[in-house]
Amino acid sequence: MSKIEEALRRARAERAGEPTADGARDEVRDGWGDGERQKPAASRGALIGLTAAEEIAHMREERPYGPAELAQRRIIDKEMTDPRVADAFRQLRTSLLQKSGDRNFVLTVTSVADGGGTSFVAINLAAAIALDESKTALVIDCNLRQPSLDALLQTEGEAAGLTDYLSGQERNVERIIHPVGIPRVRLIPTGTQGRSAMEYFTAPQLGHLITSLRQRYRERYIIIDAPPVKDSADTRILSELSDHTLLVVPYGKTTPAQVADAAIAIGEEKLVGCVLNNEVRVPLFSTRRPTQTYA
Repeated sequence: MSKIEEALRRARAERAGEPTADGARDEVRDGWGDGERQKPAASRGALIGLTAAEEIAHMREERPYGPAELAQRRIIDKEMTDPRVADAFRQLRTSLLQKSGDRNFVLTVTSVADGGGTSFVAINLAAAIALDESKTALVIDCNLRQPSLDALLQTEGEAAGLTDYLSGQERNVERIIHPVGIPRVRLIPTGTQGRSAMEYFTAPQLGHLITSLRQRYRERYIIIDAPPVKDSADTRILSELSDHTLLVVPYGKTTPAQVADAAIAIGEEKLVGCVLNNEVRVPLFSTRRPTQTYA
């Protein structure tokens, strides 16, 4: 069995609550404590039972961006002059919440092709979720080859992130989660280590990390910024670790056959729908407006 096949099998087993090959199922080293092995997730009531108010109390922004700064970064805000932009992402958020039965979810966002706007959709969907003051959003940048969200970080110097945790260089999860100036939104950047994506995505620690992040707070919604689906090995593994996968289709840059192939690669069980991005007839921050469709 190849590393990719084993990683996919492990991801399916973790989602089903079955033991993986290394015997890890519920015991997750989540890094919020003192580094010792934690109790099974189902018994960690002190973590899982935190209310939104208690969580939000720990998520105050030291340097929140104002409307002009958010617009410059092409991030939606409830005070935007043109509400159509925020409304489009609110509608997308509402559809996903209905799909999940209002339970917190893990969503992989991928694109048909390079430069499709995956990061743009991921961060704005997170911002839309966080517009509801009872919810928080965490974006994980898993596009290790072309990361684009580091510019949002408010951390000085190199920021520890996903690769640092998965390689064992950083064992404390709190140190890889960073503010980005958007209330109730946090980011795990790609990190400072430089090995191949497959080397990280086939490791069991990734599934354990995502499970731990999700179970820690019931009001937290996790969005994975994934590579284009043409890099299907990486994206398939991330999709298996998620509840849903959203496909971003760059307007005017792909053919219907390419979109169909991407949808097939994701699979009917995971694909929650598509977002048409870069639709030029109604500009978004002078360039983009998403239009979503659902299967």
